[in-house]
Amino acid sequence: PIYEGGTGEHDTVNSYNGKVFNVDGKAVYNGYGAAARLSKDNGVYYEAGLRAGKLKNDLSNALMDKNGLSYDYKTESDYFGYHVGVGKEVALENGDQLDVYARYYHTQVDDDSFTVAAGDAYSLDKVYSDKVRLGGRYTDNLNEAVKVYYGAAYEYEFSGEAEGSVNGYALSESDLGGSSFVGELGLLMNNPGSAWTVDMALQAYGGQREGVGGKVQAIYHF
Repeated sequence: PIYEGGTGEHDTVNSYNGKVFNVDGKAVYNGYGAAARLSKDNGVYYEAGLRAGKLKNDLSNALMDKNGLSYDYKTESDYFGYHVGVGKEVALENGDQLDVYARYYHTQVDDDSFTVAAGDAYSLDKVYSDKVRLGGRYTDNLNEAVKVYYGAAYEYEFSGEAEGSVNGYALSESDLGGSSFVGELGLLMNNPGSAWTVDMALQAYGGQREGVGGKVQAIYHF
C-alpha cells in the first residue's frame, strides 16, 4: 500500500499583447495507491503500481486582460495513474549494486473550471501524460546501515498536452511532449534487523522539462 503527498512551486515567463509578465504557482497533491514487485533469482524483476488522489493548483498573476490587469486562479482536480516496469539488478563487489530498468507511466488529471474576478469563465480539459523512462542506478554500499546511490535516466513524453476554453473560445494549447534527462543522488538508511528503510533523494531535470526535485520516503518491508 502507498500514501503519497507532496508540494511544488513553479514560475513561468509569459507574454501577451506585447507585455511580459511572470506567473507564480504552487501545487499540492495527496493520494493513495498500491505497488508490487516480483523478483527472480537471476536479478530480473517486474513491477507495477496504481495511484489516485487530489491535485490542487494555486496560480498568481496567471492571466492578463487587454488593459494589463492580472488575475489569479485556483483549480482542484482528481488524478489517476499507473506504471509498469522491468529491470535487472546486478550484484557487484563489496555489496555494491547496479540496477538497469525500463518503465512506462500513464497519468491523467481530470478537468476543472473556474471564474476569474473579471467574470470570465474558464474550462480546463483533462490532461493526459504517457511517458517511458530508461535508466540505471549505481548503489554504493558504505556500510551495513547506509548506502548512497547515483542514477541517470532518459525520458520521452508522448503526450502532455493541455487544452481548455474561456467563455466558449478555445485557449492556446500547451505541450510538454519530448525528451528529458534526469539525474539523481540519493541516500538509503536501514539499520540491520529493522524492517524500515528511509530513502532520501534529489533529482535534476534537463531538456523538455527543466527543474529540480526531491523526495523522502519511509518504506516498511514485510
